Amino acid sequence: MSTGRRFVENLAYSGLSAATNGLAFLLILYAAHTLTTEAMGVFQIALAFAAIGEPLMDFGLHQASIRHIARDRGTARQVLANTMPMKALSGAGMFAALGSIAIAWFPAAAAPSLLMLGSAVIRSYLLTVRGVLQGLEAFRHDALVMFADRALMLIGGVVALRLGYGVPGLALSFVITRALALGLALLVTRVHV
Repeated sequence: MSTGRRFVENLAYSGLSAATNGLAFLLILYAAHTLTTEAMGVFQIALAFAAIGEPLMDFGLHQASIRHIARDRGTARQVLANTMPMKALSGAGMFAALGSIAIAWFPAAAAPSLLMLGSAVIRSYLLTVRGVLQGLEAFRHDALVMFADRALMLIGGVVALRLGYGVPGLALSFVITRALALGLALLVTRVHV
């Protein structure tokens, strides 16, 4: 395959991966339409904890992994094996610190916030696996993983809201669907690593 054609193909997969943010946007729109203003506020607090928690857990490992694997593809398995336990330590610390803040400062949003922090831990692992795929330039599989994550999240969230489980059910759906997406990502990565 020519370099130009490969570049265009990789660009298309990267664009598809970025476009999956639209699925997350649809879920937020549906939640805003379904939930009360107060419940939506609770969900926004829980989302904020997840958004803060994920980079605190990662602290640059995702980008460092991509660069390391891109320089030496033979290290992909080792990078993946070393990054996972490091994330376990940082994830436990992040969960304990932010979970304590959620419980102390936002008791009405504590349970959904804890669930969303759990979702952030799983998503951070998902980003590690995606980093391996990106470092190996397996952009097609990376886009597949990203699409599966967002599509499952949209479906799970809509189902939870339609069944009347509210914000706790919505937050739990994030944990369940992210775990499924991580399982899929690990299966896809086995082909390359």
